[in-house]
Amino acid sequence: MYHGPRLTPRQQQILDLIQNAIAQSGAPPTRAEIAATLGFNLTARVHSVRVEGPNQPGIAAALAAQLAAAGLNLRGFSAAVLGTRFILYIGLDSAEDAAKALTVLQQV
Repeated sequence: MYHGPRLTPRQQQILDLIQNAIAQSGAPPTRAEIAATLGFNLTARVHSVRVEGPNQPGIAAALAAQLAAAGLNLRGFSAAVLGTRFILYIGLDSAEDAAKALTVLQQV
């Protein structure tokens, strides 16, 4: 039984699926099985864009908002601050989305 932080209903659904599969077959389901059961789109590859710049409060949120306003779905979003600069990696679904993200970010 899970005793960590409270899970969202979706997280609990995924955990239940994994625990039930282990109880029934002795092995967890594959990512593809989880995706098929829960209606996720499974992507074999994520295209990424790396962004660097001077760090300032709210920069990651502002960039994410610009990308969302352009209709881009972010598959992943990870950032770090190194001294006075930030580095941000953005995961997108396709090469076309990555190219569109670059165009949007160059206008910011």
